[in-house]
Amino acid sequence: MPDFNEILTWVKDNYVHYGYFIILIGAYLENTIFMGLVFPGGILLVLGGVFAAQGVISLPLALLLGWIGMFLGTSTDYWIGRAGIWRAIEKTRLRKWLEPGLKEAQILLYEKGGIAIFLAHFMGQIRTFVAVTAGIVKMPFRKFASVELFAALLWNIIYIGSGYLIGDSLNSIENFFKVAGVMAMLMAGGAYLIWKKRKKKQLAHEIAQLEQKLIEQNKSTSGFVFSQNSTRDDSL
Repeated sequence: MPDFNEILTWVKDNYVHYGYFIILIGAYLENTIFMGLVFPGGILLVLGGVFAAQGVISLPLALLLGWIGMFLGTSTDYWIGRAGIWRAIEKTRLRKWLEPGLKEAQILLYEKGGIAIFLAHFMGQIRTFVAVTAGIVKMPFRKFASVELFAALLWNIIYIGSGYLIGDSLNSIENFFKVAGVMAMLMAGGAYLIWKKRKKKQLAHEIAQLEQKLIEQNKSTSGFVFSQNSTRDDSL
């Protein structure tokens, strides 16, 4: 079994030879609805920043490729919704797995409009669901792209830039992984709190919708009863 240093050497060698491709594909898959939930694209981008700080790859080129990869990924999600591909997906078993995220995205897009595309980038994997939903509701692609390009650029600057700052200040890549482990735990805790808050908000929204439907049903029922009574009175 390889030790930790051997693994680090292997990772660094891959960035030496394929670093730009890793960043491009990592950013793309991180921001697609199917792979984004399981693929650690964000970690690959942070590592890209670390190795850029060590002179293995170019920082400007890493930022550019991460930006392009992310925009292509979210655009793929947009066209999955816009082109009607989602209708075919709804008929599969994936529907139950993806439906909660779509409902949450619909609420966010309804409440915030186009700015939801920007906000979703800092709310975990909901960004992919927001992109799909934007396509489903046929948001103009020009509007989607104008917000997405800015959000993707800022997201990459934060991820790759943080890796660059960490890599430049640490003595070794091993220390980076120690710091990254602590950061991952803090991010996981924060993500859980955000998820719990959004889940509570979503439940309140669904309850409000149900109450509204019950009110409307009661109105229609009472109206029907009233019309029946009026008819009986007229006949008498």
